[in-house]
Amino acid sequence: MRIKLIKSFIAAVILLIVFGCHRNPAVESFTADMVQKKNNQRVEGKLFVKGNKYRMDMKEGEDEISVLVNRKSGIQKIIIHSQKAAYEDLNTSPKSLSNNPFESFYHLREKNSSRKKGSEVINGYECRKIEVYEKDTILMTAWVSNKLNWPIKIETEAEPQKDVILENIKEEPVEENLFELPEGYRLYPHKTTILAKLEENGVKYKTNEGTIEIRAFGASVLGSCFPGWSFFLISREKDEKPTSGNIPKMQAAISRDGRNIYILYSLETDTSINNVLKMSQDQNIKLNNEKDVKVFGNALFFLFFRNPRIEDVESLGENKWTIYKRSASVPEYLDGLIVNVNDSGEITELNYKSKIKKK
Repeated sequence: MRIKLIKSFIAAVILLIVFGCHRNPAVESFTADMVQKKNNQRVEGKLFVKGNKYRMDMKEGEDEISVLVNRKSGIQKIIIHSQKAAYEDLNTSPKSLSNNPFESFYHLREKNSSRKKGSEVINGYECRKIEVYEKDTILMTAWVSNKLNWPIKIETEAEPQKDVILENIKEEPVEENLFELPEGYRLYPHKTTILAKLEENGVKYKTNEGTIEIRAFGASVLGSCFPGWSFFLISREKDEKPTSGNIPKMQAAISRDGRNIYILYSLETDTSINNVLKMSQDQNIKLNNEKDVKVFGNALFFLFFRNPRIEDVESLGENKWTIYKRSASVPEYLDGLIVNVNDSGEITELNYKSKIKKK
């Protein structure tokens, strides 16, 4: 009896292994030609899918457009190549949903009811035919491939029309760099990106003091050191203004390509001074003479104090400088930013000291 049970168990395991080996898991990545019909106009493009990311390349008028969608983060980047710029937006924003048939399908299916209406083969792929309804009104029909786990065809009933079909599908690897911003492009970040970074740094969006308020700012003095970067003042909604006097409560600096976000408080905090050092290295800033040092000092003092009034720049020899600024609280004292550079002019160390007695 025991031998029979063992034999039965082994047979069951073998069946499971055989069954598992013959399963068709969803394809991790693929490419396809994308044909859209927008208000009776045919728009051709290219689709690249890899895991929870996908990219759509298309042409709108004379502009070459790329849309990089991250379904995990809920953020997409709309790249306008002629401007060398990308604009972040939520996948579920009205503008995104009106222009992206795939996100429109996912969003409407989640928010409404759907019904499976059998199976059909579309361009060589067996698909589940899914109809999406709002009450008894059909909004959209999608043919979702079992193998690709992706809609191969979508037809909409409501305006604006967002019909799409995939052709020339190739199950092939997709390079990760297709989902990154091209070198030299500027990113205009969405508020959600900054809020996520604040959460990582322990700054909660909502507290008993109110929700976070974010306001963009900029100046030529910042652009001279950090061209293409984005800067934001951060405060709670209970505050009438994002600053107390001339000193901001908090700010965020986002690199030109959007890959790095730096949260800044006061120059006197280790975190902020270290982030400024990382910012200078990120931008590859080099200080080769007194003029370069003054430009850098002006940018930093404006960033932290909204007042780039440099009193003096003093060379300490051996690639070391002190940038003096008037103390806001005590006029007879100076604030000093001590900058160390290497032989190539790259900043290697930063220190900030407040209330240095005037000579």
